[in-house]
Amino acid sequence: MKKAQGAILMVFVLVFVIFVILNSMQFHWSKSIEKKAELEFKEDLYVIRNSLKLSKVYLDTSLDYSMYQGMYDVGKNGGWETKKNNLNDNKDEVKNALKKRISANLKNYVERDYNFLGEIIRLPPFNENKITIEELSNGNLNVSTEGERNIYFEEKTTIPTEKKSIRLELSSKLNKVYDFKFFSLHDKAVEVSKGITDCDDKEETSGNYKIVLNANNDAKPCNVTVSVTDTSKEFPVFNSAEVSFEPITFEYSVEIA
Repeated sequence: MKKAQGAILMVFVLVFVIFVILNSMQFHWSKSIEKKAELEFKEDLYVIRNSLKLSKVYLDTSLDYSMYQGMYDVGKNGGWETKKNNLNDNKDEVKNALKKRISANLKNYVERDYNFLGEIIRLPPFNENKITIEELSNGNLNVSTEGERNIYFEEKTTIPTEKKSIRLELSSKLNKVYDFKFFSLHDKAVEVSKGITDCDDKEETSGNYKIVLNANNDAKPCNVTVSVTDTSKEFPVFNSAEVSFEPITFEYSVEIA
């Protein structure tokens, strides 16, 4: 009888020991899974942060190309947002036209979400009312803007059974100084416009400026087509036919009675 009780006790102890060992293994296995999931989560956060930084670089570059195209378009339009024959000699109106063109161009770059390093980043829309253009003392332009919201990444995840919502944000403020004297070129165009009194064709160079006049008639009345170009720099723009490097030109016409 004692032998049977001893055997039963040994079996009970053995079962208990196995139970403890299995539970210990389960505990360590669960902890291992948690640590692995936590590590993967931290690695994901690192990638997401880098994705946000990369998206900011993308926005910086988008502002550059929007600015180049904006200056090119406004110049071709005679200082207006859309094409007009006469020159807009009001600098504030020219500045507002440039803001609108920059805003419209930026929209092409941010109208959808983008994949950076495998992560979907939500880019903000931009509004012309949040674009400021300051002409510096040396004639260069300081341009700053901010999106309607921050750049952000958002996703729901499980670690490993706990549900979490991840949202990381980065400021959408942009600020760049452009080494180009756009309003000095506009001043030159206004100066040339005021000096046209005859129906003569003319081509001349004044410093960095190339000035071309083409009259449609040798005698008054006539229409003189004018282009005033800053030849010091060229920018990558779409010129209505293809993307190429082009100088910035103010184009307009003057009626001579």
